[in-house]
Amino acid sequence: MARNDGTGVTRLVAQHAAALAFDALPRELVDLVKQIVLDTIGVVIGASGLAPEARIVAEYVEALGGRAESTVFGFGFKAPAPWAAFVNGSLGHMLDYDDVGAGGHVGIATVPVAFAVAEKLGHVSRRDLIAAIAAGTDLHTRLDLAVRLPDWTMTEGWFATQLFGFLSGVITAGRLRGFDPEQIENSLGIAFTQVSGSRQMAVGASTDLRSMQAGFSGQGAVLAAELAARGIVGSKEVIEGRYGIYKTYVRNEPAWSALTAGLGTSFPLLDEHGFKVWPACGYTRATNTANIAAT
Repeated sequence: MARNDGTGVTRLVAQHAAALAFDALPRELVDLVKQIVLDTIGVVIGASGLAPEARIVAEYVEALGGRAESTVFGFGFKAPAPWAAFVNGSLGHMLDYDDVGAGGHVGIATVPVAFAVAEKLGHVSRRDLIAAIAAGTDLHTRLDLAVRLPDWTMTEGWFATQLFGFLSGVITAGRLRGFDPEQIENSLGIAFTQVSGSRQMAVGASTDLRSMQAGFSGQGAVLAAELAARGIVGSKEVIEGRYGIYKTYVRNEPAWSALTAGLGTSFPLLDEHGFKVWPACGYTRATNTANIAAT
């Protein structure tokens, strides 16, 4: 049900994510999610051998040790799930070849989280993996489409991949874990407490942090889900609240119906998503990325 005033939106999103089943996904969305997975893993593995900062990040995490829960792609070792998501998410943007869409790069915000959590849990079906990524990418896209400010990531100074990635990532993790709405709402609140994503990393000469932002959001998402699974209670109403994500970071009343209309029956990702045909920032491309998408 569409909400025009934002009342209860966080709870509605949590209920939707908990209930979303693979059988409810249209065939074209399933196919797109599969392509997103292949594309994201491909660019992560590519970065492992081509980006100098990739080895620095991976070697740091490997030196930390800990339980060998989830694979760090391209480097041949496993790490605790939050740290695997951190490395893989960071590598996903290093070549600037990751996918594009509403809210930045939805693949690197969700796929590394999904694989880290799924491998740690074990016995996760492909259907559940796809449903979890579909739930995360859907929320990520809707969060962005609800923003009414034109070119807001530039005018407000946020990198939407990370800003929304904490929430889309934890939706992905929570769906994989089979959370009920209360647990998902708690995990959203825990993830929200970590939200960040300043575009300062790209002012002047871009720094290594330009590529690593989905690493931080992915790590935070996995951590949030793990804490929620253990009973930690998160902040409430983190989307619509007095100090929620829109009022704190976007400072504009969102189009609530864009966030809530058609939950579970329509998926705006299908219209907004694209794959890069060359490695360059989306701002250097034609405005309609979907029309020049390459599969």
